[in-house]
Amino acid sequence: MVMGNLTLEPKNLTEAMEFSKMLADSSMVPTNFRNKPQDILVAVQWGYELNLKPLQSLQNLAVINGKPSIYGDAMIALVKADKRCKGISEKVEGEGDNIVATCTVKRAYGNEIEETVRTFSVKDAIQAKLWKKQGPWSQYPKRMLQMRARGFALRDAFSDVLKGVISAEEAQDYPTDTKPKQPVNITPEPAKLMSTEDMIKDCSDIDTLKSVWGALSVEEQAKYKDLKDQKKQELN
Repeated sequence: MVMGNLTLEPKNLTEAMEFSKMLADSSMVPTNFRNKPQDILVAVQWGYELNLKPLQSLQNLAVINGKPSIYGDAMIALVKADKRCKGISEKVEGEGDNIVATCTVKRAYGNEIEETVRTFSVKDAIQAKLWKKQGPWSQYPKRMLQMRARGFALRDAFSDVLKGVISAEEAQDYPTDTKPKQPVNITPEPAKLMSTEDMIKDCSDIDTLKSVWGALSVEEQAKYKDLKDQKKQELN
């Protein structure tokens, strides 16, 4: 394990596992990572993908519904650190049911600057059944609108930087399907065998009738002789 600029950085899987076990025993890591070295290892690896230091990963990444997400403040910091980012502006306007949060992101593509603008309004929150929802949406409604607009704008403008990771504020609002799914029987039903009577009735020509008749036992031929003669007359 190498210490660079007073930061411990594992250099291989063995060091990373030892590092994760050490952190899992610490009281200074977030509670959702305590005594969970495997989760720490995965979070640190995700952090490397996003250019976060190990401890930054633990502070700014969250696993919600089994998927990694990143808190909005860390998300905007990652984008601002990218040289192609030419500015981010946010505003929350209006009152009551007319509040609208807007986030504008500017990104350089060569000599051109592309501007991405995303909004999230009270009407959007109502439609998503988030407005006045117990928790942050009731305590800090304008902040939550801002986080939604920010997350959409940053992900659309810098998807390559964020690697598809969504904001934790957004992930927390996704419903969790706690109802166990009923097992689905994918075993195909056994093919239904045609009865001798149906096989004879199903014959479409004399040759087929002869083939079916020849495959029958003596007892079956005696039983279905009248039906065979009737079918033969129909085909002739």
